[in-house]
Amino acid sequence: MRHHVAVVSFGFHAPDLQGQLIKSSAVIHWLLAQGHRVSVLAAVQPGWEGVDRQVQALRRLGAEVETFPVPAARPRAALARAAWLLRRQPVEAYFPSRPAWAAVHRRLDALMPDVLLLLHYGGLALAHDYDRTPKMVLFTDPLHLVAYYDWRYAFGRDRWTVWLWRGANVLKMRREQVPYLAAMIRRCQASGAVAAHHAAWYARISGRPCRYLATPVTDAAGPGWRALRCEAPEDRPRKILWVSPLGAPVNLPAIGLTVRHIIPGLNRRWGPDRYQLHFVGRPDGLPQSLARLAARDPQVKIRGFVESVDEEFLSADVVLVPTPITLGFRNRIASALSYGCCVVSHTANRAGMPELVHEDNVLMAGDGPGLVTQIIRALSDHPLRHRLQQRARATFEHSYADTVCERTAAELFRVAAPRPAERALAAAEARGRDAG
Repeated sequence: MRHHVAVVSFGFHAPDLQGQLIKSSAVIHWLLAQGHRVSVLAAVQPGWEGVDRQVQALRRLGAEVETFPVPAARPRAALARAAWLLRRQPVEAYFPSRPAWAAVHRRLDALMPDVLLLLHYGGLALAHDYDRTPKMVLFTDPLHLVAYYDWRYAFGRDRWTVWLWRGANVLKMRREQVPYLAAMIRRCQASGAVAAHHAAWYARISGRPCRYLATPVTDAAGPGWRALRCEAPEDRPRKILWVSPLGAPVNLPAIGLTVRHIIPGLNRRWGPDRYQLHFVGRPDGLPQSLARLAARDPQVKIRGFVESVDEEFLSADVVLVPTPITLGFRNRIASALSYGCCVVSHTANRAGMPELVHEDNVLMAGDGPGLVTQIIRALSDHPLRHRLQQRARATFEHSYADTVCERTAAELFRVAAPRPAERALAAAEARGRDAG
């Protein structure tokens, strides 16, 4: 049975420049490949870059795309900012896509889709109260947590007055945005989230089930992944790979852990001439501590942005993901598993990815010295590394490949299925036509 799915979002969810596929884009691609009709309704703000390019990319896939303008937020003067903190804010203050709701609803009336897929907070704000069509919302990270970690790791980089102001905003956001969010979720027939612990949180605040639906990742290596791997000979320095934007606030604690504990520990216990640590990712905002270390230690390579990460993953002996915070789903771990990489990860990352099992498909530790130990184990024990690579690829195929899109679509179409009363009415009408 072919369905007409209307995808409602704030902005566009497309593949990023490092080749990792955001879940919504993967689901849209999968739905179109299966012959379903997809209409994308996206609210956009003036001045956003790449909107035309993203619209054309979706249309080339076969999706129908329409955009709806919403005004950009205006900067507030100091007195207005103080008043903002003291007064309870309307829903539009926390959900900037909301002003386009009337235009989106009118378009939905004309399209009459079978089901709505609302993407994250923006899509939910636009159509949670559209009750003529069943709805499912698909979440990524809770926005107040993203704001919290941005604020927490800005300490020492912002002026203290700015830092305190941002902290007050995070507290207000948590207190006022979350009740709005919970009420919106309760208007939907189903919900899902791409990280397991966040799915549990969305379920708790709304009192409704929220399914964990992991992020699917494109299979760039394919079933012949083993033949593509090109690790260095045993007498060459081992390659350890870091893949992620180097200045992103969420990565700052991981970089601090790497600079303070992991690199010194590897130098002391393994030897600086026996490995190279490659940092691949946008260098904007590169922490000075890492820049100074790279200037001093030749085995630390700041590679910056690369057009394709395929060769980086395929040539890595170890992929290092030392992120010590429980925010979100680590796309780079799922990507590394797709290439059959040996991954060494901080245990915090298992909160969002329960498929990760120490000694089975990854090696994990909860602090810097422990991560050094696991890296050395992986680099020095070839049979262990080979086994972990096999299990990594098997985990990807089971948990993060197109089967994720199939599970998401199954939940979506369960929502779209007629309700029992509607089925009974349709059956009665059919009997009446037959009798006539």
